[in-house]
Amino acid sequence: MGKGVRYTPEFREKAVGLLAESRDSHSSETRALAQVAGNLGVAPETLRRWRNQADGAADARPRPRVPPRARAAGPTSWNAGSGRARRTGCT
Repeated sequence: MGKGVRYTPEFREKAVGLLAESRDSHSSETRALAQVAGNLGVAPETLRRWRNQADGAADARPRPRVPPRARAAGPTSWNAGSGRARRTGCT
């Protein structure tokens, strides 16, 4: 990962606080993120990541687990024929 601008923890906390304060004055979370990030001179994705880290959402988000057998089962019946047709050149 490239070297970017490093922000102090205090700056990050204030940015997340400003985002929390401005949520009610915008029609959506995305618009609030874009507005606050633009005012602070940071990327909206950066501010979103800081918010998730502050909320603990990034670490607490459950990851779906697919059993190994389900992954190894192969193609589903609706696309099995089309894959075979492509490989053999038949339609």
